[in-house]
Amino acid sequence: MKRFIFALMMSVFFTALALGQGTTGRLIGTVTDGAATVPGATVTVKDNQTGAVRTAVSDDQGTFTVPQLQFGLYTVEVTAKGFKTFNATSLKIDAGQEYSLNVTLEVGGVNEVVTVTAGADLINSTNAELSTTISPQQIRELPLNGRNPLSLVSLQAGANPTSNSINGSRSSAPNVTRDGLNVQDNFIRTGRFVSDVPTVDDTGEFTLTTQNAGVEIGGGSAQIQLTTPRGGAKYHGNLYEFNRNSHFAANNTFSKQSGTARPFLNRNQFGGTFSGPVWVPRFGDDGGPSFFHHKAFFFFNYEQFRLAQQATIRNLTTLLPQARTGDFTYTGTDGVTRTVNVLSGTGLVQNAQFTAAGGALSVDPIIKSRLLDGLPTAGNGTTTGINFQQLVTLNRSDPLFRHNEVFRFDVDVNQTNSVNFTYKHNNTQDARTDIGAGFSPGTFVSQGGPTDFWVAAWRTSVGTRFSNEVRGGYQLSQPFFNDENHIPSNYLISQSLFTTPEANFFDQGRTTRYQNLQDNAVYTMGNHSFRFGFQTEYYQITSVDYNATTPTYTISTTANTNTPGLLAGNFTGSAISSTDLANANLLRYTLGGIVGGATRQANLIDPVTGYGYGPAVDKYQYHIYSGYGSDQWRIRPNLTLNLGLRYDFYTPLKTPFAKYLEPVMKNPDDILGSLIDPSAVLDIVGKNAGTPGLLQGGSQ
Repeated sequence: MKRFIFALMMSVFFTALALGQGTTGRLIGTVTDGAATVPGATVTVKDNQTGAVRTAVSDDQGTFTVPQLQFGLYTVEVTAKGFKTFNATSLKIDAGQEYSLNVTLEVGGVNEVVTVTAGADLINSTNAELSTTISPQQIRELPLNGRNPLSLVSLQAGANPTSNSINGSRSSAPNVTRDGLNVQDNFIRTGRFVSDVPTVDDTGEFTLTTQNAGVEIGGGSAQIQLTTPRGGAKYHGNLYEFNRNSHFAANNTFSKQSGTARPFLNRNQFGGTFSGPVWVPRFGDDGGPSFFHHKAFFFFNYEQFRLAQQATIRNLTTLLPQARTGDFTYTGTDGVTRTVNVLSGTGLVQNAQFTAAGGALSVDPIIKSRLLDGLPTAGNGTTTGINFQQLVTLNRSDPLFRHNEVFRFDVDVNQTNSVNFTYKHNNTQDARTDIGAGFSPGTFVSQGGPTDFWVAAWRTSVGTRFSNEVRGGYQLSQPFFNDENHIPSNYLISQSLFTTPEANFFDQGRTTRYQNLQDNAVYTMGNHSFRFGFQTEYYQITSVDYNATTPTYTISTTANTNTPGLLAGNFTGSAISSTDLANANLLRYTLGGIVGGATRQANLIDPVTGYGYGPAVDKYQYHIYSGYGSDQWRIRPNLTLNLGLRYDFYTPLKTPFAKYLEPVMKNPDDILGSLIDPSAVLDIVGKNAGTPGLLQGGSQ
């Protein structure tokens, strides 16, 4: 109880306010005549992009509020009897931000107009939030490698491009949203790793909040809020093509030293956008036109990313031809260079130890066909030993293909109701050069899969005081790592003498489903602006992993007493260094195919079926329930007090497969005694208390 009261007090006194999940902005202000406030002034806000109009009336204190405005440029007109008309043009409303417009009216006729260019609100005077909004112009015109606007986050104060942290927090702490819905990979939630993959042309603008984010925004210590562009009253479109080619680049210094050619690169990003008004049917018998023209608007973007390139792969190790027959050349501690055959024993002292080590051997045919035949006969880097090993540097094909489609549709039903819908699809296929592929010029593993994103919202206003938005959406993401049938189907061979030419990475991936439903409302009463709402989020992640389900045989070492190796006494005069002796034994074990152990992983299917050699399949699901309430109290035009409280409840992580175990508490009052009881057993999580399948308690 004390913790709850303390949290409540901290929230009330120190919480600053933003806007419902950052999809809209809001306009607040005070109307004066230079000496006193002007109540009853009419404030008309016109969207320059669509022509939609919102109105408000200043209260007894001269203040006004126009909530839930779409981001973009507006024209604000303020009129009052006995005063000239005040007209503010190009007033910029940013997503997730407030614009404070203090209007001073001049005495005169209403037909007389005083016009000012408002522009962006450079100083945040309404709350303690620290944020930066990247405008559409900045997103389009700043040079971005790869055309991903999230790369601009690293330029902001407090952002660390190396660790992907903001203000020293964990890289998993930032919350990334598009149109109010989380778009991160919530299985591997690291930094700005988002399955949405935003581009320059499908991002209208985004806001980065680094400190004091408001009670309306949860999910992270820092907030990155993306918005999808919207159409307007005029048709606009563009076509584009961007190319980057290695023909205009220099080679790497280290690649020059090893004689490796300049890696090839040819990247093309091309696509286009088209937006404008849509004719929609009119319903009713009021004698109006059959179709509306400036009530509905669309935006469409298509982009394709094609990257043909090579990655320079270094520090691969090959076994040189002489060593592949078992010949091992070394310079003894006596300064004499000798060559012995560690398999047949030629040149060795064939004593009892040689016999204990297996005696004369030959090259194992499986080792030859599966490993040795896949090695290059020579490298291009540093050699180890005499005719023993050599490093290899090569260029490997590293293609990346991706295509995105984004569609947004907005309808202004009337002056008090509007709806919008957004759909985005992207599909990526990315060759993974960071996963071993032997000495192949191409990769063995590719990563990719489709991501589909839907979101819809309905906004309504009741009079000039109350505004409400209902928003919901769904995202389905299916990133998978596919081996592409390179991995052996019968068994793997693990050894450390050289880089294995075979694949050893198993298929794995996940399907992530995310659902969101939220309601955000604003009620204005006098110089108070009350904001309240709720949100429910549902996460479901199904993970599939084939790792280690194929048997792996490991080549032995001298550490295994069951497979004794050669000793210094097997070499003439025992004049061999410990390093050369270790390499000689490693060569003998590997070429002879001497196995020291084998592993194969069995995965629990369910408590009834038991274990099997199929993939490890896990399914996790949890909910987040959130509610908030706040009051923005404009005590004076230059003094605003923000009060608010937010409560988030994370339900226990649940798996319907019920295959995780916990110790059975025979005596709940004696936990230690139950744990050290020799007859203690394990059972499915949830059998002690709660529901089977619940892995942990909820958090707040």
